[in-house]
Amino acid sequence: MAEKKPELAQPSSRNWVRVTLTSANIKSLETVSTDLIKRAKDQNLRVKGPVRMPTKVFWNLNSSLC
Repeated sequence: MAEKKPELAQPSSRNWVRVTLTSANIKSLETVSTDLIKRAKDQNLRVKGPVRMPTKVFWNLNSSLC
């Protein structure tokens, strides 16, 4: 028999929350984000993410061709 997925909570008003976390310590960011996702899913809320931001800095140098 196939398992049913739990029903997502249907709030009376639709609320969107976006959380941006910044830190030099990646390990602590991962633990915090997994904890946030776990707590949201325990309350049957819909979760998208985490979306990782690029860390490389692009240096655009306008050099002359001469």
